[in-house]
Amino acid sequence: MGGVSVAAGLSAAITLRDVTAVDGECRTQRVVLPGGGWTWTVLGSDYQVVGPAEEFLEYLRVQGTSPNTVKSYARALALWWSYLAVFGLAWDALSLSEVGGFLAWLRSGDGPQVITIGPRPARFVESTISTRLRAVTSCYRFHELNGVALGGDLVQGGCCVVRSWGRRDR
Repeated sequence: MGGVSVAAGLSAAITLRDVTAVDGECRTQRVVLPGGGWTWTVLGSDYQVVGPAEEFLEYLRVQGTSPNTVKSYARALALWWSYLAVFGLAWDALSLSEVGGFLAWLRSGDGPQVITIGPRPARFVESTISTRLRAVTSCYRFHELNGVALGGDLVQGGCCVVRSWGRRDR
């Protein structure tokens, strides 16, 4: 699947299937490519490809990343862009505290107008939350390495610094 741009190729030649809603705002979308291959992307609430997410997912595809990893990262990024939409945040103007809010939102699902009174079961187990966070920070690191000035708190400070694609330094 390397080198096939999904964003440029969403046309009659590609069949979209299996739309999976993620908290009502963004969706992961399975994309069947010409020739029978498939991959995943992220669609916004307007059913348009989420550009920054797609650029990162395309990078993963070109690198030969497993389709299952691309799918997992697409799901994480759909959750991230849903969180941004629910809380009215811009993807390119964030602070570390807003990432903390994302983690709390993954655990509870509470929107900006909801205050939890008592304990309840988490929406995701901690290992899933960690994987989702890793996908988001990797996406921001990708954009930073490509000259986009954003997400500094995500890739330079806080709980972990992402220095390379395969290693975390604390």
